[in-house]
Amino acid sequence: MDVKAEDDAPLGDTPLGDMDGGERGGSCVFVRVIVVASWLRCLTCVGLWSALSPPGWRVMGRIAARVAIAGTVSAPQWQGELQADDLAVRSSVNGLSFDQGRLRATLSQQGVQLQAFSLQGAGGEAVGGRIEATGHAQWSPGAGLDAIVVHLEAQAQRLRVSNQVDRRLTLSGDVTADLQGQVLRVRGAVVTDAARIVLPDEFAPRLGEDVIVRGTRALTPSEEARRVKPDVQLSFDFGERFTVSGQGMETRLAGAVTLRATPDDPTPSVVGEVRTVDGTYRAYGQKLAIETGVLRFTGPSDDPALDILALRAMPRDSEQQV
Repeated sequence: MDVKAEDDAPLGDTPLGDMDGGERGGSCVFVRVIVVASWLRCLTCVGLWSALSPPGWRVMGRIAARVAIAGTVSAPQWQGELQADDLAVRSSVNGLSFDQGRLRATLSQQGVQLQAFSLQGAGGEAVGGRIEATGHAQWSPGAGLDAIVVHLEAQAQRLRVSNQVDRRLTLSGDVTADLQGQVLRVRGAVVTDAARIVLPDEFAPRLGEDVIVRGTRALTPSEEARRVKPDVQLSFDFGERFTVSGQGMETRLAGAVTLRATPDDPTPSVVGEVRTVDGTYRAYGQKLAIETGVLRFTGPSDDPALDILALRAMPRDSEQQV
């Protein structure tokens, strides 16, 4: 980086040069910043950010940025461009793998414009699907956090979200998010293209209720922090290929649920119905057919109404019922 000044004029209202090598004004004082090939190359290797990622996460790709400055020293105006290619995010622990990412964005003093962002699932677009996003963020310098306005739109097309052996999930759908002041508005509809969930035979061990762990502390929000008020309505359709197995059960799930939250009642609630299709259940050494399996949600997600009936056909037209 080379910073140069010419003449002896005061800097108070002096025009500035731009960071890609251009000049403003004739014979006047200016500041000129030269960046190699007009692009900031110090962020070329995104893989360096993996050192800051949680254990098991890898971030890779190439990124370049350019910033131009105009105006005066007392009232500078800047704008820039951000480009990224070959982006990849992987987490072997969570079974996440996205690559062939692309980012195009413009920046200014008043906001950020996300012109294009995309990622592909594992195996390329033909196998792992694709997600695309656009949006913008705007703010007024010195106006405070309440003046920030954010809008994002995302579309997923057969995106393979999870690729673990016991947890495979492929989704499609559209989601929009808007943040204005303290209200976060989320709307969307997501459908499952394919899913395979294998439940563990035994639950992971956990500490008993009489065990007290000392030295832990709860995080307290800062006085300057502001609480976001959610306004969420997000529907989820289980589709035609959502299967669950394990713990004696083998079935397909169907139905749809809607996740809701309002600024007046921010606690998430779930409304909808999930039912089993062609399911079986092994119990008491027998294989039972699930005749009725319905979970009805009308509030908290951990308190659905259950309607389950499993039968085993017996010889001579007799039946046993559980």
